[in-house]
Amino acid sequence: MKNNEFAHITIKCDDRARIALKELCITHPQIYSYILFYRDNEYIAKFNYCSRDKYNGIDTRQATEKLLTYITANSNHNNVICFGQSPLATVIEVFTPYYNKLANQILAQWQCYEFADLVQMCILCVCTLYSKGYYLHKRLIERTLINMVLVEQRKTRCVTGFVSFDTMIGKDQDQASLLEIIPDEHASDEFDNIETDSYKQYRFKRLKELFPEMTERQWQQLIFEYGHNITTHASVMKVKNIRDRVEKCKKIFEE
Repeated sequence: MKNNEFAHITIKCDDRARIALKELCITHPQIYSYILFYRDNEYIAKFNYCSRDKYNGIDTRQATEKLLTYITANSNHNNVICFGQSPLATVIEVFTPYYNKLANQILAQWQCYEFADLVQMCILCVCTLYSKGYYLHKRLIERTLINMVLVEQRKTRCVTGFVSFDTMIGKDQDQASLLEIIPDEHASDEFDNIETDSYKQYRFKRLKELFPEMTERQWQQLIFEYGHNITTHASVMKVKNIRDRVEKCKKIFEE
């Protein structure tokens, strides 16, 4: 095999499976991953190994013993019975060349992404799938990445193109940047809020002058009850009397 090349060995788990599994343990004491599935009324085990030993992080003897245990105990014949794969750090490194291919594939359709960002998204997909207990392969990683991109695109489908604040508007001496032309609405809102608060304070002061018999505590009690929607009959009648008197003294709102 070439450097970093992967290969697999498939064994049908019939009466002669133990002999084949024993030979596998001798020829390949360490493997990258394995999977056992049930198909066409028979168990099939698939073992993947790499030409570089550092990627083969599973003891083959332990894997085969686990497979035989599952075959003996399994009564529900599902498609995939069990599987095992190397540690996450190894899996991330193994798929590194595939990240670049996927990133270029996504860039061909969505140019709004950066290549480096897509590579990081691929690694995130691998980490997420591994932590959720999936058996990782290229097709699964590709589907997960595309789904992640589609979800992100759905969030920004209504976003229009951006225009720089440095864009110049007008001609010759009348030119000005968007930043100079667009008014500062935030500053205007702050000024409006100051004016509104001042006017409210002025009206409240005149109300206090119109009703000298009411104490500060009584005013605060009315404000609290109406602000929290917990008015009583007494407070409702008091506010009604205030309205009636204000109607007779329009001058408080005319100045």
